[in-house]
Amino acid sequence: MSQTTQQNDPESQQVIVRNTRRGLLLFTLYTFLYGGFVLLMVFRFDLMSSTTATFQLPGQAAPIEIFFGGPSLAVVYGIGLIFAAIVLAVWYMIAAGRPGVRELKG
Repeated sequence: MSQTTQQNDPESQQVIVRNTRRGLLLFTLYTFLYGGFVLLMVFRFDLMSSTTATFQLPGQAAPIEIFFGGPSLAVVYGIGLIFAAIVLAVWYMIAAGRPGVRELKG
């Protein structure tokens, strides 16, 4: 099937629209993850520069302390963003598939 014929095919257009929606959804998810990182760096630099984080949950007497193993939360969060980008890319590749193989074969 030629490129022009495939682009005019209604089934192919549906695959393109579906993959575009999935890509935008994953992009939005990553934008929120990254936005959280930026907001924490701007407004809670003290938390991002520490190697431990202490949280007080409602209804719990003792606070919860999380130790990051040496690096600051900014480093841990940054590495987490890198892994999140890889996971989201692999997720998109699996979810999108290859047009013509799964959806267009029949």
